[in-house]
Amino acid sequence: MLVLLMAVLCVSTVLTDRPARDCSDGNQADYRGDVAETWSGHTCQKWTSQKPHEHDYDPEDYPGEGIGFHNKCRNPGGLGHRAWCFTTTTSERWEYCAVPRCNPSPPDLECAGGDQSDYRGTTNITSSGFTCQNWMEQSPHSHKFILDESKGIGNHNYCRNPDGSTGAWCFTVDDPDEDWDFCGVPRC
Repeated sequence: MLVLLMAVLCVSTVLTDRPARDCSDGNQADYRGDVAETWSGHTCQKWTSQKPHEHDYDPEDYPGEGIGFHNKCRNPGGLGHRAWCFTTTTSERWEYCAVPRCNPSPPDLECAGGDQSDYRGTTNITSSGFTCQNWMEQSPHSHKFILDESKGIGNHNYCRNPDGSTGAWCFTVDDPDEDWDFCGVPRC
């Protein structure tokens, strides 16, 4: 009996003494680290707060998903492409977070530094959830961009930054009133 009690105490100590990892792979639904800032630098809103953005992510409705009385990046339900959060910036409801990958494939094509003009990954959904338009199509939004491999522009609908904007972006197809939008491409 004493041996069993000691074994339980050892396992309990090992599990509770593990530090939170500040990296995660896949869709990062298992991420429990301390990153509390979005890829573009916005501070995350506490999951238990409804200000400035109201939401339906009540920790009681998402047990074991890592949300609670904190503002750390999470992916409750695993529905996003990666860890994300609501922001404390009134004009930006939510964004993906720059939680690093534990085992990135070199080079990590799913992130880019600076203005992200060198991004060549396959993200094709904007930060607002819009699907990207193929760069070689002129509908629903016409534009001036032509095939240019040096800028990553080709017969695809991946996020790019061919014009020196502040980050990767694309034209959208889901909303005729929303011509383009920035993408949630993480910063490396």
